[in-house]
Formats: sequence, structure tokens, C-alpha cells
Amino acid sequence: MLDEPWFWVSLIIISVFLCAWLFFAIYNSARYQILQIFGYLMLVLGLVFTIGEYPPLLYGNYISSVLAYSALILIIISVAMTRWRWVNRRGTERLNSPSNLMIFAIVRHPITLAMLFLGFAVIVLKNSILSNVLTTMALVFFLLSSFEKDIYQEKVYGYPHKVYSISVPRFNLIVGLVRSIIITRKEKKNIGKP
Repeated sequence: MLDEPWFWVSLIIISVFLCAWLFFAIYNSARYQILQIFGYLMLVLGLVFTIGEYPPLLYGNYISSVLAYSALILIIISVAMTRWRWVNRRGTERLNSPSNLMIFAIVRHPITLAMLFLGFAVIVLKNSILSNVLTTMALVFFLLSSFEKDIYQEKVYGYPHKVYSISVPRFNLIVGLVRSIIITRKEKKNIGKP
């Protein structure tokens, strides 16, 4: 894979994009974006470097594929539904409603969750100590970026973000899905009531 020209061209394009994004993140003093960039950088380095190889995990390719495709689906859904993010809402009424927020009513940081899935997919797929260390560092950077983003959004949006962060879990898809189903049922019951 490393000998293919398309791989290196893609790597150069990603590197240029990350450098430009890093410049704008530093210019805007957005710490959560800087942490995300370092996470992406460590993830790319984890894909490239394979030193200290060990035997593959049983069914590792299948587990990695499931995690990678789940990440891809989550990214596509999140990007398609960014228009409905909570920041476009006024006040706190129906703030965490799935009809308002779609995927953002289930988890607060779906793209970061997708990157965590992708990181675990790389750890399972690559049978290399160095690759796993770099990818683990990427996972730590992604987790830190989600905490920094919550702090940043609470400063910018205040009380509505506090209500949102209490009602919607950061990464737990199962709890978020159960809560959104309960809220949807309550909304359906209250449709005809004055």
C-alpha cells in the first residue's frame, strides 16, 4: 500500500489541508481545532508507520472494516445534518429534540466519535507497536478536543449549551438513542394537546 503513488498523493493533499487548517486554528485561537488537527496527524502517521509488527488479531480485518464503515456512515450523516445543529436554535425549548437536531440529538460530537471508531479500526488493522502508539495518541487528542469544544461552546452560547450538554451524551450512542426515542414519543403524545 505504501508503494502506491495515489497513497502518497493523498497523503500530500491531506498534509497541505491540515497545515492550512492549523494556521487558521492558531490564528483564531481555537484550541479544540488544534487538538483535532494533532489527532488527525497522529492518525495519518499511525497509518503510515509500521515498526515492531506482531501477529494479527483473529477476525481483525472484519472488526476493522465494521468500525471503519460505521465511522464513514457517521461522518456522512453528521455532515449532511450539520444544518440542524443546536446552535441554530433560539432558547432551550425542544433543544435536544431529534426532530430539531437529528444525529446531534443522539450524540454531541458525532464526527469525533467517528474518528474514535476510525482510530480503533486502525489499531485493530495495523499489527505494529509504533502504529498503535501513534493511533492511541490520536485517540487522546480527539477526546481532549471534544472536552475543549464543550468549554468553547459553553463560553460562546452559554446556558442553551449547558442544557444541551446535560441532555445529550458526548459519545454514548445507546444512551443518546434511548433518550431521543423517549423524547420523540413524548412529542407525539403532546401534539394534539393545547
